[in-house]
Amino acid sequence: MIRVLLHGAWRTFAGGAREVPLEARTLGEALAALARAHPALKERLRDEHGKLRPHLALFVNEEDARLLGGEAAALKDGDIVHVIPALSGGGDNQRTKGGTQVAKTVTLLVGTKKGLFQLKSDADRKKWALEGPYGSPAPIHHASFDPRDRSMYAAINSTWGGSRIEYSRDLGKTWTVGKNPAFPAGSDRTFFQTWHIEPGHAKTPNVVWAGIEPAALFKSEDRGETWSLNTALDDQPSRAKWVPGFGGMGLHSIAIDAADPKFMQIGISVGGVYTSKDGGASWAQDNTQRGGPEDRPDVFGCIHKLLAHPKVGGVRFMRVHLEVYWRDPGETVWTFRTPGLPTSFGFAAAIHPHDPKTAWCIPLHDVKRTAIDPGIAVFKTTDRGATWTRNGAGLPKGAPLESLREGMDNDDFDEVGVYFGTANGDVYASRDEGKSWERIAQYLPYVTSVHAATIA
Repeated sequence: MIRVLLHGAWRTFAGGAREVPLEARTLGEALAALARAHPALKERLRDEHGKLRPHLALFVNEEDARLLGGEAAALKDGDIVHVIPALSGGGDNQRTKGGTQVAKTVTLLVGTKKGLFQLKSDADRKKWALEGPYGSPAPIHHASFDPRDRSMYAAINSTWGGSRIEYSRDLGKTWTVGKNPAFPAGSDRTFFQTWHIEPGHAKTPNVVWAGIEPAALFKSEDRGETWSLNTALDDQPSRAKWVPGFGGMGLHSIAIDAADPKFMQIGISVGGVYTSKDGGASWAQDNTQRGGPEDRPDVFGCIHKLLAHPKVGGVRFMRVHLEVYWRDPGETVWTFRTPGLPTSFGFAAAIHPHDPKTAWCIPLHDVKRTAIDPGIAVFKTTDRGATWTRNGAGLPKGAPLESLREGMDNDDFDEVGVYFGTANGDVYASRDEGKSWERIAQYLPYVTSVHAATIA
């Protein structure tokens, strides 16, 4: 038996009931049983197409149901499902805290070649306040936010004093230097710099992953305070084939499956994709493609960006050196999705946090590594890369700008905000899922990374 707690106006449509006991094995079954018990709720839970309405927040115990697999989220005896209406006009830009609805805010962690900046806005995302830099003049290769405990992480790759990983437990007010990743004694390699920091799955609350140069994967089980080498990847016989790309030989992409914390992929430049289905205890090369101009060798080539959908298991979006690929749940090959883009080259990419068919990328010239005529634009797909649409409204016409591998991200609002930074020191934002853009920061140092932290 589980319990469904109705919040706010939902009780009106259930005869005033605050609590409804039900038998259900999944969240979807619970919602169906709730609608049968109180038919007036049915049309308020779902639209005419049977889809859950967007102005609805669902939690299992204290956890956002979307992070547990949505309607497929498993329920057990004693679980409590919270059904919470969003405030009028607020859509999904609301969270609950202590039973009270709280508007989301957005903080952009903007890494540059001279320190870490923060751009902050409230729920309307129209006005932005700039703070920083922290760590200047050191370059920040990547910074990330962990929604599980609100920690922040920064890859500070300084030539003075050496590279380091720092973490903040107070939203960037203060920072602490963790123990650096280190290869075992006797290794022929030395930690040079950190390329990417990835918070672990919701089911592994203290785990954080880091990809470094020379290419290797490190794991922290104490929220970034100490790090240990993933020896299974390091012992791969194919590691001998890895070679440096134009920017070095780094492990820059860590894609953790939304449904299964043991299912993950990593991307290496230049080393290809590797998949683990046992949490990193073993790895297999994962470079088989469908379509595309040519067959790939067993090492896929220069991976530029690999993303896992944050809420739907099995969905991946990937940019390699001259191609774009997609993968759907249950698939074991990469589907070629470059046709429709003006060039096959680029780095920056983002994937829609709610719609597993939608993603964005920024094409660049494959030699100049800047946008081609008629200037920089963000291309969007809503059909898994089968077609692409150019979106340049609000962006400078004819501008040959550049955005790097970590230079693009999105927030978690109902109408998703998308953001990217440029080598010119600009940061652009879209509040309408990429249709139109505005510059929210300029004259920053060369922007190396943009990470959008959605914070309640």
